[in-house]
Amino acid sequence: MLQNTSAKAYIITALLELLHQKTFSSITVKEIVKRAGISRSTFYVYYYDKYDLLDQLSKDIINEFLAFYPQAKKRHNHHLKVEETTKDICNHVFFYQSFYKEQFQNPQFIHHLSRELSAALMHVYNHKSYASFSSYGTVGFLAEWVYDSFQMTPEEAAIELRKIGTTDWSASHTDMKTVNFKEN
Repeated sequence: MLQNTSAKAYIITALLELLHQKTFSSITVKEIVKRAGISRSTFYVYYYDKYDLLDQLSKDIINEFLAFYPQAKKRHNHHLKVEETTKDICNHVFFYQSFYKEQFQNPQFIHHLSRELSAALMHVYNHKSYASFSSYGTVGFLAEWVYDSFQMTPEEAAIELRKIGTTDWSASHTDMKTVNFKEN
């Protein structure tokens, strides 16, 4: 029998693997427990149903996503902060690609993630409108990358995201240049 702490990990892994093959709506608890190698009763120790599993997994993955921003604040060189943070984010989305492929179909998830990211970006911009614009743009870019079936590598996506995020949008289209942010 599996240890209680590892049973939860097996359940999550099983769901993520199944999301590579089919939509969440077509996945059953029976399939999850079979893939995880656990009993139904063990599943119900941790989750009320598959929707509870997805909700808890969403919270964990969003928290992991948002954790890259406080780490960025600790880095000393701003250019390095942006470069490393965008790499971390793109690698995270790529790692959880089956989850994001499913969840980016849900407008409520996109809105929730964007709002949470906006709050995290307040330390970067110190301005609600800029944080909101940046967060919705970032999530939109990532969603398009997922919808396009990861045509770019995580490294290429990070470079594109960084370019977009550091563009001076106030310049005319032909005069656009990368913005150099001041360190706080």
